[in-house]
Amino acid sequence: MAAALTSNTFSIFSGIEMKTEIVSSSDARLLKFDLTRPDILEALKRLEVISSLWKDWDSYGAEPPARAAIFAGQKFIASLNRLQKAAPFFVAPIPDGGIQMEWQGQAGSLEVEIAPSGDSFNYLKVVGRGTTDRKSEEKHDVSPYHILELIDSVILK
Repeated sequence: MAAALTSNTFSIFSGIEMKTEIVSSSDARLLKFDLTRPDILEALKRLEVISSLWKDWDSYGAEPPARAAIFAGQKFIASLNRLQKAAPFFVAPIPDGGIQMEWQGQAGSLEVEIAPSGDSFNYLKVVGRGTTDRKSEEKHDVSPYHILELIDSVILK
């Protein structure tokens, strides 16, 4: 697994080389991304680091991040660049093998978890400040498209 971050080119473990083309021994599909935003590149770099964690990375028996969760996270973050959406400010592994991403904005915060299978997104959205006007919403097994709408709702461009 080689990671390179040069002239806005980013190679990730699944074989996607962002900026020019996909070079993959395991996947013959060719896709092109033009990732020039530093926030998106930084989030992808964090996923690259996370993808190399071993079993028991937290010394409490955590599972290593699942390849499917990492790949789903990479695809999702790459779509943020194309759709001009904010990159997550926080990307971390979850002990069950999933991935967690977080956004904060003027309207609130959004915490998203990608299941180890990579096919399920869960979220916790918190809006308002303080104790009296603070509200939260939590949903499981939502589509990535719904998450994209939620990002806009907390960021308020």
